[in-house]
Amino acid sequence: MLISFGWLVRLGTVFWIMHVIQIDIVCSMPYSGVSSSL
Repeated sequence: MLISFGWLVRLGTVFWIMHVIQIDIVCSMPYSGVSSSL
């Protein structure tokens, strides 16, 4: 139980960090540059 709980916390932290990094990338990049690159 303790090991699975620690694994869930670690997995949730990784997802939260990835979500924050994704928001930073979207906020730092202009939408015109993203649309033109696509």
